[in-house]
Amino acid sequence: MSPGSLSRRKDNEARALLRFRPRETVNSLRGVSLGDAAPDGGGLTAKQRARREQVRFEAAELFTQGVTPPQVARRLRVSRKPAYTWHARQRGGGVQALRSKGPSGRPSRMKPE
Repeated sequence: MSPGSLSRRKDNEARALLRFRPRETVNSLRGVSLGDAAPDGGGLTAKQRARREQVRFEAAELFTQGVTPPQVARRLRVSRKPAYTWHARQRGGGVQALRSKGPSGRPSRMKPE
């Protein structure tokens, strides 16, 4: 059996499993945990934002060493698109341009009790 046919077979088996599973099982098969979302139901938690920011800072360090965006993408295990975006932002505004902007979306209108 060729490696390509084995991959297709696994994909077909995964699709068959996904057809007949409840939502929780489908998400776990996809590698998504229902508890991973932010408490307000969307976006990233503060911990997840901090981790992403740390990856951007690691990318900035590599850029200053002369590493190209595709090489940074491979080393940090991200796609090339964010690596190119980070590189452009760093060139335009330094490391400060890679800082997290905080939670996205409109601020809560609920008043603290």
